[in-house]
Amino acid sequence: MATSRPALPNWTATSVIVDGDEFVFRRAVGKGHVMRVPRRCVLTQSLVDKLPRLAPSVMRAVIWDAAQTGLGVRLGQNGVTYVLQTRRPSAQGRGAPVQRAIDRGTSPTLEEARTTAREWLRELRQGRDPKEAQAVEVTRESLPPLRSYLTAFIDQRRERPLKCAAERLVVLDPPEGSEFAGADVRRRLIARRPHEVTEARVRAAYLTIREDNRSSAGKWLRYLSSLLAFVELDASRQGIPVLWPRNPCRAIGRDEKYRPPARQGHIAERRLPSWFAGIEQVRRRGRVPSVTLDYIELLTTTGLRKQEGARLRWSNVDLEAAVLHLDDTKGGRPFDLPLEPLHLAILNRRRAAAAVGCEWVFPSPKRASQPLSDVREALKSIEECSGVHVTPHDLRRTYASLAATRVTHAELVRLLNHANVGVTMGYVILGAESLRPAMAKVAAAFEAAQQQAKKELRDGAAAADGVADAEGGSEAARAGA
Repeated sequence: MATSRPALPNWTATSVIVDGDEFVFRRAVGKGHVMRVPRRCVLTQSLVDKLPRLAPSVMRAVIWDAAQTGLGVRLGQNGVTYVLQTRRPSAQGRGAPVQRAIDRGTSPTLEEARTTAREWLRELRQGRDPKEAQAVEVTRESLPPLRSYLTAFIDQRRERPLKCAAERLVVLDPPEGSEFAGADVRRRLIARRPHEVTEARVRAAYLTIREDNRSSAGKWLRYLSSLLAFVELDASRQGIPVLWPRNPCRAIGRDEKYRPPARQGHIAERRLPSWFAGIEQVRRRGRVPSVTLDYIELLTTTGLRKQEGARLRWSNVDLEAAVLHLDDTKGGRPFDLPLEPLHLAILNRRRAAAAVGCEWVFPSPKRASQPLSDVREALKSIEECSGVHVTPHDLRRTYASLAATRVTHAELVRLLNHANVGVTMGYVILGAESLRPAMAKVAAAFEAAQQQAKKELRDGAAAADGVADAEGGSEAARAGA
């Protein structure tokens, strides 16, 4: 309600008597000490303003409005309060009675109270309680700004193998003076409370950032969507059922999102001998820790994601059964990967070199209590020897591209632990030579059709020649006769 609280009545009733259909309010001393008001009448604003406060010892009274069903004015020691009284809908007939105070503490006008009463009656008939919705709104107001959730969000993301937490932090909440596209817009949004982050605000911020940098806008939107999902989960644990009808980031349609071209980096099959030779040359030089080279070799030959391999524990390895039990995957799905002799050779080397009590298969060379994290220098050393430039995820595409020509598609999806076929196809990089066998099969079908067409044309031409010869013989016979 947009109105201010009217002045309290200037007198207090010390007694209330019910006289038929009227309330009689009395004051012990002074002029105008008696006021009669029908218990049900068409309320007016001037009448409401004249109603008295009631002394603490006096029972509260309610005067019902004949112009609006269920609306009444309740008198108490603090003055008047508009109330709505009705029954909840019930399939068995009359439902349970319910009474709700209308905006206690803000003192709306009579017309505003009637409008609210009509809206609340409509919601109650539909099974929604407007006061419960107001209570949820008050609770939403008590939630801290999004910025307060960042630390817990980053810590929660560290529990799973995801990208650098510091990057997420600066993308969502860039420091003052940073050169991020739309840095001011990002800071203003992250300073808002969760319920204030609407679809319209997210959309406006996204479009502003996209004008400066399309790729940066896409990354910001992905990180913000994850943060909002985390905030909503945290709010639900506090008893707040819904912060938004849907994640506000979904206001950005698929056509509006910038999607960078799919990455194509991988090692061509003909370059694999050079790659493995480069690993051995680096190993012999001894400048790169053996644990790092073994890790890179395992990624190459299994297609594991970077963090799935780095965070591999000995409890995940069953050397006797030759199986890796992965329970911390990107999709959250447990996954068992069979091991071949070349994989077992790598793991046996790591087992022989493992420190006592170390849980990681590939521990950090600098701190054995932590998993391996950075292999960029090792990849540069291998590139110098082999001439092959790759990133850790390029090794996964290498595995997928090599396997695609040797296993069925269903088997490939399972080997990569993908949720669907479409994701797997994004990892398969097929060059012209690898497509030649498939093209040969299609071309053979076209060639067969062409040969059939040529045969039908030859047969048709021969039949036409036979008819022409027969007609010519008939004409010659008639001429001789």
